[in-house]
Amino acid sequence: MYTYCTRPGLSARGRAPRRVVLALALSVLALGFVSVGSARASDTSAEASTLGPAPAPWPEGLLDTVATIPIQSEGRVKPLHTWARYTLLGFNHRASAIDAWGRRQQPLAWMLDALLRPEAARHTTCFLVPDDEVLDAIGLPRRADKKKRDRYTYEDLLPARSELRDMGSQFAHMEATDRTRIQTYIMELAHDVSRFEGLLSFLEFADDRAGGIPVGGALADIFEGRDKVGAVDFLAQAPAIVALARTAAPEAHAAEGALGVALQELTSALGTSRALRLLPPADAAAETWLTPYDIASQTLMGRDPMPPAHLTMLKALRDAATQRDDPAAVEEALVRFSEASTSLADSRGEYDKIGLEVWLARFDPFFKALWIYVAAFLLLAFSWLRTNRWLSRGAIALLVVGLLLHIAGITV
Repeated sequence: MYTYCTRPGLSARGRAPRRVVLALALSVLALGFVSVGSARASDTSAEASTLGPAPAPWPEGLLDTVATIPIQSEGRVKPLHTWARYTLLGFNHRASAIDAWGRRQQPLAWMLDALLRPEAARHTTCFLVPDDEVLDAIGLPRRADKKKRDRYTYEDLLPARSELRDMGSQFAHMEATDRTRIQTYIMELAHDVSRFEGLLSFLEFADDRAGGIPVGGALADIFEGRDKVGAVDFLAQAPAIVALARTAAPEAHAAEGALGVALQELTSALGTSRALRLLPPADAAAETWLTPYDIASQTLMGRDPMPPAHLTMLKALRDAATQRDDPAAVEEALVRFSEASTSLADSRGEYDKIGLEVWLARFDPFFKALWIYVAAFLLLAFSWLRTNRWLSRGAIALLVVGLLLHIAGITV
């Protein structure tokens, strides 16, 4: 029979101060969690939207498809899940954003909005301004509804866009040791806003609703008499266009000639498609992945014919951009893109760890380990109030589990 015994020299009166201290410690811990929860709740109070009804959330199936699409960034191939998370984390210092309707968005949904719903994305609160002196420096008035350190939308910052760009460029050319804290904040904000603009305009070339490329004159026979075609349809006829360019009269090549005008329009349309290296090269020896702009340049200069997989991917982007108001159609298009991209990346030996990286990021062993450590601390705290070997053993077991999760997150 187990008999409870006090430790030698420890009376009930001696235990009382420890209980008071422990109660205070637990109260402070609870207060911290409440304050964090309150701060997060206040983030949902987004300003009133003038964009009309909120669009439907992106389907889970679409988010799962997009999560495992590979992209080359910062010297390695990674899943879009990772790219979106760390890009948003860099902008917002938080792996979520608040859209114009007050809904919290996870990184992939935020990224899809930027690519396919740019008007909504412009009103999403996703830029951290660490100090409102940044606003003073770029000429934006301080707002009564914002704190000294707060988050803003692209539209909030747009009135000072030119000043932000110029000052960011100026401070980027300074030595880091010569920049003040506010100058560093301005430089980083200018860089983040520029990257965000690259996302907003990335799929402009693919949206056939935006107009098209004129294909009259010498190009009429290739496009069967059509007046205009989309950029992707134009690139699909690249072999015929290259052959025409080699035999066409000089006036067709001139800036005012049919071929010259078409190529100028194509260059302008594709000029904004350089933000994401989403297309694996068909050449196994090539190390750098490609953007739609790169594909067009290589194809129309006659250096390389466009691989069928690249054309499939460009057509999928076109279908997603053109049918962006239909989530089911977007999902179908991006499934085709994912299949072509995955096949190319896998043939290059660059896809084998993509699925594991997505799973690990979603499982989030570090976050789970943190909560296990907290639970272990609480068990230990209760064991101080009442001696019980099972509480102590449970705390030790939780610490071991948390440590294993920590090690797994580092080594996998």
